[in-house]
Amino acid sequence: QQQIFRMGLMHDIGKIGVSEDILNKTSRLTDEEFMQIKRHTVIGSEILSSITEMPGLATGARSHHERYDGSGYPDGLKGKDIPEAARIICAADCYDAMTSTRTYSKPMEQQKVRDEFIRCSGTQFDPDVAAAMIQMIDDDTDYRMNEQDFTNDIWLGSAKLEELNAGENALADKGFNGIDGLDAVTGLKHCGGEDNYRLTLDAFADSAEEYAESIRRFIAEDDMENAMIKLHSLKGAARTIGAESLGEMAYAGEMYYRGRTEDEPDIDGTLAELERISAAVRKRLDV
Repeated sequence: QQQIFRMGLMHDIGKIGVSEDILNKTSRLTDEEFMQIKRHTVIGSEILSSITEMPGLATGARSHHERYDGSGYPDGLKGKDIPEAARIICAADCYDAMTSTRTYSKPMEQQKVRDEFIRCSGTQFDPDVAAAMIQMIDDDTDYRMNEQDFTNDIWLGSAKLEELNAGENALADKGFNGIDGLDAVTGLKHCGGEDNYRLTLDAFADSAEEYAESIRRFIAEDDMENAMIKLHSLKGAARTIGAESLGEMAYAGEMYYRGRTEDEPDIDGTLAELERISAAVRKRLDV
């Protein structure tokens, strides 16, 4: 479950290689735009294939749009030839799309979501996975699995609430909430628990030097596209761990190098904030 959870978190990373104008389009995509969207599976797989400790990450990114009847992409895999984890991520991803606010849609009524899983069982979805999702929907009588704000209320009645509360207390005891610019409680909820949050903090601290080096190099080389991509990535990483102010600074840089604003960003300040937070995180993790 933990492995599939992590694969699910990273499955759409390839969209970093797709134009934001296409990703945020509210009207129907052209055939050419849809071909660009479809590339995110291959791009994501290529990005994640370098993480040899977890080869499943690349598998989830590449195969989550395969369909059980063989009509999916990018490889046209069919039935049980589609990796099991990818079949599960496909169902979870579709549930999320149907129950979340998107640029092109609003959350569906729960019954309609259920009907879609019945209708697409055996075509888009593995029938066993669809049956499990339908059972989860039936158990969710208050429709609490749909889009929610990051509050513990969604876990009422489950052991997960105790885990999150214990995690918040543990993180506070370890001093994570004492780091200026880091909201550890928000980061904990984004990551779904203390173990995943600590892993994410560890990865963030380890990658800080590479982020800074790459951003400086791209700017020095006047490589605006890669500078924008790296700042976009930093923005997401910062917000995930609860470093919202750093995320906003990275976002300002992203918009400048994307050509959306003429206001020059404070890159030196952004990288100084990155270094400060990552050093404080590393100090706490090493205690």
